[in-house]
Amino acid sequence: SAGATLPAGHPALLTIVESMLTALNTPAEAVQLAVSDCLESLARADSMKEEPRLEEAVLELRARVAAASVSYGERRGACLGLAALIRGLGIRTLARYGLVSLVREGAEGSASDREGALLLLEALSARLGPTVEPYVVPLMPVMLKVSLFFRFCIVFLCFFFPFYIGI
Repeated sequence: SAGATLPAGHPALLTIVESMLTALNTPAEAVQLAVSDCLESLARADSMKEEPRLEEAVLELRARVAAASVSYGERRGACLGLAALIRGLGIRTLARYGLVSLVREGAEGSASDREGALLLLEALSARLGPTVEPYVVPLMPVMLKVSLFFRFCIVFLCFFFPFYIGI
C-alpha cells in the first residue's frame, strides 16, 4: 500500500483511510479481502502507529459490526477490516477496544447482534490464526449456545415445514 510509505500526519492518509473504509461497504468479498489486506499493511507501518485516524477507523468499524441497521455485506466488510486492523496494530488492540466483550454481548443479543458476533469471530480466527485463541477460549460457551440456537431453529423448520405446506 502506498499509504504505508507516507509519514504520520500526512494529509493524504486521511483520504486513503476514508476511501478504504468506504470500499469495505462493497458487498463483494474479493473487494473486501483486498481492502482488508491493504488496511493491514497500512496499520503495520511504523509511521502509522501514532496515527489517530486508525484508532477512529477501529471505533467506526466496531460500531458498524454492532449496528442493527447495517446489511450483511457491510457488516462482513467491517469485520474483515477490523480483523485486518487488529493484526496490523497488534493483538492487544482486542482488549484495548473491548472487542472480546463486543463478541460476548453480541452473542447474547438480537439476531443481527449474533450475526455480527459470529462474523467478527470468523474474521478474527481467519486473519489472526492461533494468536487469537487465548481470547476466544473464554467465549466458547457463549458461541456453543448460539450455534445450538441456530441448530434448533433449523431442526424445527425441517421437521415442521413439510407439515405446514401439506407434504
